[in-house]
Amino acid sequence: MQLREDREHETEFVTNSYWESVEAMSSFAGKDPRRIHHLPRDPEFLIEVPESVQVLDIRTQHRTNLLSIARKSL
Repeated sequence: MQLREDREHETEFVTNSYWESVEAMSSFAGKDPRRIHHLPRDPEFLIEVPESVQVLDIRTQHRTNLLSIARKSL
């Protein structure tokens, strides 16, 4: 899921992805799932280059999943 907030001089994008476990995140993202994998031209377009991904637990009565959040302002 991607969220977008348009402001007067910039736009912020928040990208959310859902994972079964830290192991599932690591199998996709590498050893440290909180590490952001920047594209070569990110510094050209981003106001600030994020240093990490926020990882949150989503807890329900039946299971726990992980939510990964990356914020980028253009």
